Amino acid sequence: MAALLFAILQDASVHHRELQPLYTLAATAAYVVLLAVTATTYSQAASLANSTAPLISQSTSSRRLSAGLDWEEQVSLDDAAGVLERLLQPIRQWRPQLQEQLAGLGDAPLTIRQMELELLSQLAVVHTWAATPDGAYCGGRINQQHAAAGRAAFSKALELSDGEFYNAGVLAALSNLLRRTGAEAEGQAALRRAVAAARAAGDSFRELNAASALATAIPGQDGWSYREVEGLVVVMQRCLQDCKPWLPSRLWSNHRESGLCSGCGGHSTELKFCARCRTAQYCSRACQAQHWRAGHKADPRAPASAMGRAAAVVLLAAVGFAALVAAAEFSPNSIPDWVYMGKQRPTAQEDLDFNYQDVAVMNGVGKAYDLVLWGDSLTADMRDWRADAWDDFFPPGELLAQPLGMGGSTVQELAARIIKDGERPDIDPKAIVLWVGTNNVKQPNAKNANPADKLDWLIQWLQHNMPNTKLAVSGLIPNDAKDVGPTNEEYKAMAEARGVLFFDCTEGLDPSDKEQYEDGTHLTRAGQRVWLECMRPAVQPLLAGNATA
Repeated sequence: MAALLFAILQDASVHHRELQPLYTLAATAAYVVLLAVTATTYSQAASLANSTAPLISQSTSSRRLSAGLDWEEQVSLDDAAGVLERLLQPIRQWRPQLQEQLAGLGDAPLTIRQMELELLSQLAVVHTWAATPDGAYCGGRINQQHAAAGRAAFSKALELSDGEFYNAGVLAALSNLLRRTGAEAEGQAALRRAVAAARAAGDSFRELNAASALATAIPGQDGWSYREVEGLVVVMQRCLQDCKPWLPSRLWSNHRESGLCSGCGGHSTELKFCARCRTAQYCSRACQAQHWRAGHKADPRAPASAMGRAAAVVLLAAVGFAALVAAAEFSPNSIPDWVYMGKQRPTAQEDLDFNYQDVAVMNGVGKAYDLVLWGDSLTADMRDWRADAWDDFFPPGELLAQPLGMGGSTVQELAARIIKDGERPDIDPKAIVLWVGTNNVKQPNAKNANPADKLDWLIQWLQHNMPNTKLAVSGLIPNDAKDVGPTNEEYKAMAEARGVLFFDCTEGLDPSDKEQYEDGTHLTRAGQRVWLECMRPAVQPLLAGNATA
């Protein structure tokens, strides 16, 4: 059986190299099956089980499953679902025998039930993505076959679950699938069940997760009583007081796409920005044309001249900050064309959904972050593993400090997230640390060029629009692909020129050290602690007087 599992997985890995992260998860599960079946003594089995625990803890994260993949262009979701289905078959077939073998392992890293639950959850997520290939809530086509398969996987997971804690998570994920495929009423019903399950399990995190998702799902006052809405707000407020200031969410919400049309003034969830000024937004081409004729053409925020844009770029001298090649002239009323974020792969979209949800709840309770760390997947990992590192350096009861990251984020995408796409809180954070640019350096092209120039513009925008917020810039950490030294020198010169704190925490980090780095770019929990041991005292000047407790 073990040979069959490895043969299946090896075939998938060889013929579908883009599925390597998925193969890692499946191979780890197969390894546990193998050790359970082949171990001849308890001590041997226990030793093998302990040796696989770190692999399992890393590979069973949905973030690790597809980190770095471009699902739209490289990965067939049908292939991914097929690999998971083929792995589940032998596990189901030999469940009693495998469970008996694992029973003798004592503190085994995974039981067969947990293994099947994990694989079912991953399978359901893959079907969820494949069910809505055009994205969530966009009115596009829906793959009913994948939608039905996703429902079936979630239903099976609920059957296997033996506690309200897991039920809450499965129900919340099920609501995601239902709402994405147009079954809004069923999705909201699943969210209500998730709230009840989390409350029964005493899990305030999941309760808040589901309750806040319900709050953003409310299309308006129609069909909702004041008591229902009030109850959701009370849950969110209580959880903010009782829990860590971490509001985990993997659910899709439409609040970030909502707004008022600059032409007709009406509310819409399908707004598009003016291609010139990037500030006006319209629900239709007719509204855009009407607004243009009514005077937007003469609006100083809409510079159309290519010569005018070229004049905004100046050559600098060769000393200090002037060592940068070029910098865009800052205008508070004009947003550059490069401040843009297109459609994201599913894992990056999950990060965005968490960030939007987190900011929405903070807005709802009228609180300000003491500190926000804005960045890419390195920052998102800080959130995912915060109990193992972040919380030790930013105790939840003392500071409302939150990492807001997005896998694959570049400087220009971070600017778009803050300025145009809903990550800016209603109440400005007391302190902000910017830790971004690794993806610009690792993927050098015209779009990603000059990250220091772009970060300089973003800092000026933050200084203009958040004048009371203290700012800091972190140097990029070393990776095994590109030298970050020159970029860090540019960051340092730029920060000094803008009067912003700069710190460099590269010392002590080695991309070849497997205890510090997962893959030469992303930090392990141990690597995060090395970085935080440097970062925490460096940002202390920003936190003076910020304690919330």
